[in-house]
Amino acid sequence: MRMRATILSAAVVVICLVTGCGGTSGGSDITGHSRLIDELALQVDSAEGRGYTAEYLLAGGQEVMTVAKQVDPEQVAFLFPGGRYVITRQFEMLCTPAEAVDCVLNRATEVTLSPAESVLGELDGEQFLSVHTVMGWLTEVGASSSADISSETRTIAGTHATCVTVNGAETARVSEFEACVTDTGLLGSFAGTVDGVPKSVVLKAVSGTVDPELFHVPEGAAIIDERASTPA
Repeated sequence: MRMRATILSAAVVVICLVTGCGGTSGGSDITGHSRLIDELALQVDSAEGRGYTAEYLLAGGQEVMTVAKQVDPEQVAFLFPGGRYVITRQFEMLCTPAEAVDCVLNRATEVTLSPAESVLGELDGEQFLSVHTVMGWLTEVGASSSADISSETRTIAGTHATCVTVNGAETARVSEFEACVTDTGLLGSFAGTVDGVPKSVVLKAVSGTVDPELFHVPEGAAIIDERASTPA
């Protein structure tokens, strides 16, 4: 699925990990803002054809979660302290708690890095954000004539990233924030308040290798197979 087809409406904020980098000055140049956000969208598009394992720190480093994506076969896994959520072509699997005492299997609908946010919210306490959600928020503020937007480059988890700082986007869902996207199209970091809830996501480590066991039913887990009752 192309990035342009999945962009949502909203707004975002990021954590500065490395200082001393140059960047663009702030301003309300809508054309320039759109060009910058288009470039970031292309970077996110480029990640769709690559497998990886990314480890993130949530809630100011209090929790760790992992996103693993495999391209062939196409599947994605989200591992949180609260459990595991896996989407493959054969099934969607939700395991809770973290020890995976119970795993519920449902019919797969679509492999995506932006799965049901209600499910992820139960696992991570409403902390994790996908890069697609963040890009939707950046797109919204980029169209605001009141927004003061600036950018700079940083290194996050050993990866080059473009970071955007937004202030004064009066008509946007979140009017002041920072967001970083790596050159490989992953979310580099996010920090801020969305709908009154403080959020913090920071990329800790990333690898081009993927453990296939992450997509399997954990050993010893009780399986509840609801695929037969799930609409096709």
